[in-house]
Amino acid sequence: MEDINKLITQKASGANRLKPDEQKKFLETYQERVVAYSSIADAHSRELEKEMGSILTSLLEEYQPLFLKISPNIDEGKQVFYLKVAQTNGIVATIVSEECSGSPYGLILHTDHALEIEAKNLVSMIPEAPSTSRKVEKKGSLWSRIFK
Repeated sequence: MEDINKLITQKASGANRLKPDEQKKFLETYQERVVAYSSIADAHSRELEKEMGSILTSLLEEYQPLFLKISPNIDEGKQVFYLKVAQTNGIVATIVSEECSGSPYGLILHTDHALEIEAKNLVSMIPEAPSTSRKVEKKGSLWSRIFK
């Protein structure tokens, strides 16, 4: 039988959590559940804001269920924007508590089971704009232009 004093002390100190430092870093989830993430600076970028809807749609095709955790370090306007985008795509979104304010991540997309994904950065999922390559004419030397 367990010592009652030890049991009371454990219960009084809060819930037993596995890997609490990892959960604080990854906005209250485990690293192996993370589908995609972005830094706080990237979460403030215009490019990610513009493409977030299409990124979420493509990720929803591969991963079910999907959840979005939003850092408390992101501006309130951006927090509301990401909440709305997630809601329109049918994703449960949460702004995490101030305990996770030391996390380097601004957004974490995760699922409820472990995954093995290598490229997790949301910025790398932004489609590249088609480059308009200009055809550069090679100019000949002065002599080739004169004796043409």
